[in-house]
Amino acid sequence: MADNKLAFVMMLDTSGSMDGCIDLVKIDAKAFVRQGRVGDQFAINQFSDNAGWVYPTGSDPRLITITEGLYETQKATGYIEALSTHNMTNMGEAIVLGNNILERSDVTAGLRAYVILSDGRHNQGVDPVSVLGNEPPVYIAAIGYVSKSYFDRLVVKNNKSRFYNEPSAHQMMKMFNYIVADANENELILNTLDSYQQGSDYLIKEFTITAGDNCSQLNVVWSNKNYRYTDGYPRGYNVNVILIDPDDNETDIKPDIAEEGYCIYNLENMKPGVWKILIQYSTTESITGTIGAVDFYTDIKTNLILPKSIHADEALKVRVSALKGSDIMNDTRVTAEISTPFLSEKEINDKYAAQIEAIQSEQDSANSSEPTNTYDRLRSEIMQTEGRDIYAKKVSVHQLALSSDGEYVLEKTEGLKSGVTNVTVRIEGVDPKTKIPFTRLKAGSIFIV
Repeated sequence: MADNKLAFVMMLDTSGSMDGCIDLVKIDAKAFVRQGRVGDQFAINQFSDNAGWVYPTGSDPRLITITEGLYETQKATGYIEALSTHNMTNMGEAIVLGNNILERSDVTAGLRAYVILSDGRHNQGVDPVSVLGNEPPVYIAAIGYVSKSYFDRLVVKNNKSRFYNEPSAHQMMKMFNYIVADANENELILNTLDSYQQGSDYLIKEFTITAGDNCSQLNVVWSNKNYRYTDGYPRGYNVNVILIDPDDNETDIKPDIAEEGYCIYNLENMKPGVWKILIQYSTTESITGTIGAVDFYTDIKTNLILPKSIHADEALKVRVSALKGSDIMNDTRVTAEISTPFLSEKEINDKYAAQIEAIQSEQDSANSSEPTNTYDRLRSEIMQTEGRDIYAKKVSVHQLALSSDGEYVLEKTEGLKSGVTNVTVRIEGVDPKTKIPFTRLKAGSIFIV
C-alpha cells in the first residue's frame, strides 16, 4: 500500500480580530485534527503578537505521531479548547515555527502540508509570504471577514495550495480528504458528508475502481469518536460497514484499521467497477460522518485551475483538464457549483453604515490595540436583529464546455460580487480503455475585488 501518511502543521489565528469567531476556529481545528490517522504526524501553533506551540508544548518540539487509540488527537483538542484571543497578528512567525518543525520530520516532502485558520490580517513581525517556501503547500481555512492581502500571495507558492472560505466543522473534515488526495497527485473519487439521524437506518455510497492494477484507500470518519466500526449487528456506538462489489455481492472485506471514531480500508488489486459502501446504524443521537476515497496510481488525472483573484466586472473563468495518460478525455461531464456572496462589501457598507459607525466608535473608546473585527461584530448583531447572515452565499450549478485547447471551461459573467467565491467541481466520465465510469472531485476559492 502507498505510504500516504501525512505530516501537517496547523496554525491558529488567536489575535484580537478573531474574537468574534474564535469559537468557530476551535470547532474547525478540532474537526480537522480528529481526522488524523494512525501514523500521521502533526503539530499545532497559535499566533497573535507572537507565535507559540499549542501542541506539542515547549519551545522546540518535534512532530507528534498519532498512535492506536488516537490519544494524541484527543489531547490536542483539550489544548485547542483553552485558546483565547488578544492583541496583534504575527502570521509570519507561525510559519517560521512550522518550517523549523518540519525540517526534522521524516515524512516525504509530497506528504506535508500547512493548514492555516485565520482572517488573513497579518500586521506584526516578518512578512508571512517571505518565509513561506515553495514546499509544503498551504491550505487556508479563511474565517470571518477575510482580508486578501496575504492569502492570495501565499497560495501561489505551490500549485497544490488551496484557499477555502467560511468552513464549518463538516467542511474541515472534507478538507482533510482533499489534502490526502493532493499528496503525490492522487485523485479524490469520493468525499461525502452525511447525517446519521437518531434511530435505526442506513446509507449507501458508490465509488469506482477503474483499473485492474489498482490501489486505493477508503476512510470512514464519525464526528463522535465514541462510534466505531463493527462487522456485527449495528447498535449503540457500533456502526456496521459493508463493502459491496461490482457484482452487487456483499464482501467480507474488513478495514485494515478500526479505531475509535474511524476506520480505514486499504484496497489493492480489487475488481474494477462500481463499488458500494453500506453503512448501517442504530443510534440514540444524531451524528455526522464523512466518507473519503482516494485513488492512487491512476492514469486518469484531473486538475482544477482557478484565478487567485479577479475584479467584480471581470468574467470568472473556471478551467478543468481531464487526461487519460497524455490523451485528452473529450467525452467527460464537468459541473461546477459556484457559491458567491449575496451582498458585496460595498452593499454591506452602504446598507449598515450606521451600525458600522457605532461599532467602530465603541472600539475606539475601548482603546484596544487590535479591536474585535468590525464586520464580525456587525454579522453577529444582524443575525440577532434581522435573522440574516451578511456573509450568506447564493449557489448556482453550471456545466463546463470543452474548448478547442482540450480544457473544460466556464466563464461566469453575472451575479459576481466582491468577497470570496467558492467553486466545487465534479468530473464524471468513462475510462476509454476499461469502459468503467469514474468520478473526480476538486474544490477551491477565489477573491473577487
